[in-house]
Amino acid sequence: MVKWQRATVTEGSKVLGFVGGVLRSLEGEVEVLDVDLIRVYPPLSNLDVVFRLLESRDVPVFLWGSELSEPVEFELEELGLTVVLKPSEAPVGGVVLRRVYEELPRMVLSLDSSAFKAFALKTSVDGVEYMVVYGLDGLAYMLEGDVHGVTIPYVDAAGIVHTHPEGACGLSRADVRSSVYALSELVFFEAAVTPTCAFYMARIGLLYEEDFASLLNRGDILEPLRLKTVVANAIPL
Repeated sequence: MVKWQRATVTEGSKVLGFVGGVLRSLEGEVEVLDVDLIRVYPPLSNLDVVFRLLESRDVPVFLWGSELSEPVEFELEELGLTVVLKPSEAPVGGVVLRRVYEELPRMVLSLDSSAFKAFALKTSVDGVEYMVVYGLDGLAYMLEGDVHGVTIPYVDAAGIVHTHPEGACGLSRADVRSSVYALSELVFFEAAVTPTCAFYMARIGLLYEEDFASLLNRGDILEPLRLKTVVANAIPL
């Protein structure tokens, strides 16, 4: 039977394509990614600021403490946006990079909560799981899976969300293993959503080897967790 699927632009996919693109570009350009030293202006942890920037065609993003020596440019064709990362002196009103990593999954999950709720309600009724894979292109790929499972397609993923039935707000052992491998491949977060809750695991900067090994040996994660480069937490939907 043919499964339902579509690619679309959502509020969450726009934010993740833009902010995730900034983070990925920075990760590829600097040798030392110190999330507590590097500062970003405009403050990309502020959703109102991000939405104002998304209304532009050309967006400069200034970075202090990044060791970035020359401007770096990337385009989001789906959003009609050109972004230029520029080295700078300490930006007035800038935000520390850690804060951007921490807020990114929360922004995306909150913005697209209506879609997640609808999918999770279906999962609660018949057990069929759904998945939303966010690409760095600014698109959200929405996929219908099977009972208690869904297969991830090949996409340069920036974030991955799948449904759980009501009452299962957390990450199973299998979810934890999937998430840690995703984070090691530079996905920013993976989350499981129910009709009322989202539980996510996200990386803060680049994943440390000791955090990778620690997570592989864990069982279910149902409570908030903080490691050196990983945070897991729940938010209401």
